Amino acid sequence: MAETMIERVARAICVASGLDPDRPFSSSNYSKETEPQEFAWHEYLPEARAAINAMREPTRAMHEAGLETTGMPGNTFRDMIDAALKE
Repeated sequence: MAETMIERVARAICVASGLDPDRPFSSSNYSKETEPQEFAWHEYLPEARAAINAMREPTRAMHEAGLETTGMPGNTFRDMIDAALKE
């Protein structure tokens, strides 16, 4: 099954929080995006959306890194994300 970027980020946040993302999880405080019986990573969907949204506009360093790669949008995006992670 293919992961969406939101799922990838939610899983990463879950792992960074010390949890197994595939552990069944029962929540009494769930949002409209999560059901009462889901996997642990589902609890991090709101945080994942916020993290991705925060990266929507590139910083100057990201923009400059993207300018160094031409004709390869995938490379440009990766360069920009790499620059963001170095800031």
